[in-house]
Amino acid sequence: MGQNIYNYNKYGDNLVRKKRRRFFLKLSIIFGGFVTLSGILIYFLFFSNLLQITEQNIEGLKTLKNEDIYSVTDPIINQIALGIAALKPQRNIFFFSNEFTVGKILADFPVVEKVEIKKKYPHKLIVSIKEREPIGVWCFDSLAGGECRYFDKYGIFWGQALKSSGPLFLNVEDERILEFYPKTVETQFKEAFNLISLSFDKISVAIRKIQIPNDSINDFHVYTAKGYYVTFSADSEISKQIESLEIFLADKKEGFAVEYLDARIPGRIYYK
Repeated sequence: MGQNIYNYNKYGDNLVRKKRRRFFLKLSIIFGGFVTLSGILIYFLFFSNLLQITEQNIEGLKTLKNEDIYSVTDPIINQIALGIAALKPQRNIFFFSNEFTVGKILADFPVVEKVEIKKKYPHKLIVSIKEREPIGVWCFDSLAGGECRYFDKYGIFWGQALKSSGPLFLNVEDERILEFYPKTVETQFKEAFNLISLSFDKISVAIRKIQIPNDSINDFHVYTAKGYYVTFSADSEISKQIESLEIFLADKKEGFAVEYLDARIPGRIYYK
């Protein structure tokens, strides 16, 4: 019957223990180094002043003020994270969100058409603003207060304007019954008004105002400085209605007097 023989090797056991100790020591050093470096990096990124935003340059403002833009950028820069008062990630210029800030400025200020934000390291933001150029004033007669608002060539409404803002603006009186102030001009009117404004300039007929009657679906009146008004329909092609009007006026002598012209049917002009 055989016997199991165990040879105890004290030297081998000591060697294994030493290797384990060295392994855990290296692991501890690596872990400690990682924690230390992480702490330094976190401090550098979120708590030090090395990349902190300290200056904002606002460019291109016409009707807005610097304080208006600061009312958007400052809260973003000073936004607290994880409930830690000193932790403000977007105060670091590297983490500051250009995209979010641009969207917020555009949403808060309809007068702004375009925003561009550049980071000038290590401390400066340059915010370039392009404001909309108004081409007209649109008055909503049926709504409370009958407010007037500016609009641009893209049909965007913004701000408050006087009912008569001078000959440089296209004045629109909207008498339709509306429940709320729209944000944009309806597509059919935007395209029609832009084309009419350009065409009337070419034939030297000044527009005094455009009126949308309260019972109108898509008809409107263009009042001229010559004393008459022209009725158009946005339901049919505006360019053909204008073409008919131009031909009709070209045949009339200077001093031709009418009360109104009706151009709603392309190829025909009715007048009184």
